[in-house]
Amino acid sequence: MKEKTRVSLQYGITLDELPQEVERLSSKITNRHFRELNNLITRASTCSGDDYVSNVYLDTISRIKQCVLDIDSVATDIESIVTGYLSMDDEVPEEQDNGVEEPVVPVTVTDQVSDNTREMIDQMRLFREKQALIENEQKPTTTTED
Repeated sequence: MKEKTRVSLQYGITLDELPQEVERLSSKITNRHFRELNNLITRASTCSGDDYVSNVYLDTISRIKQCVLDIDSVATDIESIVTGYLSMDDEVPEEQDNGVEEPVVPVTVTDQVSDNTREMIDQMRLFREKQALIENEQKPTTTTED
């Protein structure tokens, strides 16, 4: 089985554990994925000339794409969790203490998660800016002779 084969995991947590779970997922994005993405962008930006048509550059671009997909996957999970919680919060009447244990809320996670949302947005913006610079440097300049 391929190392990057993705599986969906479903598990339950209590409502009071939800903020910590979202924080854990957010931290995974900012601490692991953004660091890897930044390293890959730095690696790609050091290329020149024939480096752009090498297997090393192709691998770097492929890894950048995978990293962005991983970030998107985790961000989608976070978005779904928070959206579900907020909509549930609007619908749930005040609880009565009847001695019944609170229900477990299922959370689907693709095992790719991270930390602070604002930092994540800033990092994605930085990535897009760096990628645009790299793409602009790669565009061949054409000259016409009369």
